[in-house]
Amino acid sequence: MGENQGQQNPGAGTDYARRMRLERAKQTAAQTPSTGALILKVAIGALFIVVGATGGDEGFNLTVFLTGLVIGIALIAWGILGYRQQKKQIEDARLDIVLSTPLETLGNPEIDALAKKYDEAEAGKTDSSK
Repeated sequence: MGENQGQQNPGAGTDYARRMRLERAKQTAAQTPSTGALILKVAIGALFIVVGATGGDEGFNLTVFLTGLVIGIALIAWGILGYRQQKKQIEDARLDIVLSTPLETLGNPEIDALAKKYDEAEAGKTDSSK
């Protein structure tokens, strides 16, 4: 009894890490990409570009235009790149779930039951012919 107390299962740590990674993947896969944040960033970016182009009451001012253009493009790029990154993380999490699922759990129970029924019927035919 005292001999086995100090020993640990060498695969236990990797199994725990795999389960935790799978749990995080399930949580990430349950999320949906935030289209609201994307739309807000693009709209504010477009607003900066329009305000920079009109120049306000003073007329056209190159400094205001360039500032609005840079800020607008940065906001639009930030929104689009963030949205794409979030979609990729969700897709990677879903792929991790699929790859972590044992093959035995994949399948249709109705088809498996039907296949078993036909296998048993086939075995019955070969037994009766002997």
